[in-house]
Amino acid sequence: MEFRIKNKDENEQFNDYEYPKYVKQIINLINQNTQATRPNNVGQLSDLFPEYASEKINISVKSWDEWYKNKMGDTITPAVDKIMKALPSMRTAIDQIDRAMVENYIKSLIIDKTYEGLNAQYKIISLIGEKLDLPFRRATKEEESKNIDGFINDIPVQIKPETFKITNPTTKVQEIDCVIIYYKKEKNETIVSFDETYFKSN
Repeated sequence: MEFRIKNKDENEQFNDYEYPKYVKQIINLINQNTQATRPNNVGQLSDLFPEYASEKINISVKSWDEWYKNKMGDTITPAVDKIMKALPSMRTAIDQIDRAMVENYIKSLIIDKTYEGLNAQYKIISLIGEKLDLPFRRATKEEESKNIDGFINDIPVQIKPETFKITNPTTKVQEIDCVIIYYKKEKNETIVSFDETYFKSN
């Protein structure tokens, strides 16, 4: 069986404003920087829309627009103001971009960031192995596909930032049991936390 759903209902009056090339990307970037449409400014839309839909028998773009305004007031004007206020700074930044700046950015992305990010995992593993006087190694490609970053005393480990605890509170390591080693980057140092007894007792 096969069925198709149109992305847009032709009977609905959607906002089909036509933007010049690159303009939407620029507005989106400024929006991210200013956080103009974050939930604390415009409400948690993923919660608000189900609330609206549960109250209405017939839902539509127009009634959603009216319901939202009655519920939240005018959140659009302050969001627009935030973006417009930041727009001159964006124009100034764009005018300052030259080839050398773009080349430095691309090189940093491909070389520096890759090295810093991927080598940081092994650096932490090797420092722990040396500190505990235990054997250690990098994970192979096959082992990496199982979410393993490396081994300390033959025990598979994952290296995760402290923020992982907050952003993924219910995430479980899949396919294989790993020890998760957490790190937190501060201005001049990286703080690593782990349970050393786990490695020594195996």
